[in-house]
Amino acid sequence: MHALWKIKRNLSFLPLNIKIFIYVNNNLSNIFWI
Repeated sequence: MHALWKIKRNLSFLPLNIKIFIYVNNNLSNIFWI
């Protein structure tokens, strides 16, 4: 149970990292397009 909890906790951080990654990429693309 503890192992599954740690895995679920780690997976819960992925969406936030992906959102930040996409947000940064969008800002960089906007800077290049301007």
